[in-house]
Amino acid sequence: MKKVLFIFSFLFVAQLATAQKFETKKNSSVSVKGTSSLHNWEGRVTKFEGDLTAEIVDEKVINITDFNFSFPVKSIRTGDDTMTKEMAEALKYKQFPVISYTFISVEFVDDYNAILTGYMTIAGVSKKVTTPVAVTTARGEITISGAKSMLMTDFGIQPPKIILGLYKAKNEISLHYFIHLKKSRK
Repeated sequence: MKKVLFIFSFLFVAQLATAQKFETKKNSSVSVKGTSSLHNWEGRVTKFEGDLTAEIVDEKVINITDFNFSFPVKSIRTGDDTMTKEMAEALKYKQFPVISYTFISVEFVDDYNAILTGYMTIAGVSKKVTTPVAVTTARGEITISGAKSMLMTDFGIQPPKIILGLYKAKNEISLHYFIHLKKSRK
């Protein structure tokens, strides 16, 4: 009898932790922030897509087995047409039109925080990056949020200059993301 009960319990728990596929929602946001010789700047990503495969038990993500997102370089808008154009050119958008992240692994720090490791590909250069993220769930949806600082030159990008070099972006940038995911219909 104990053996039957154990098997039933195992099957019940295994069913609860089945991996589920999620896709990004429209209310997600991604932005690139930096500084320059004149002021701080921000480029907001207006179009991106992503997906995640995770196991959820009791409204908590217990494992992430896949997480990828990407966005077109031309979807980054700074609010200044010249800066937007210079950024797209610095990111070599004609040769490499997409910036992407490809998941490798996750390490949960606690119920709501994790360290993601993956490959960030910018301007055709892929670098392994590790970043802390907050992972929350509500009503069957997942939110992943965080920020990652990096150097443009690590990806072979020369910081943009405009007005004959009078205005120059600094090398360090940070990618900020607040990604809402809903269960995939696929």
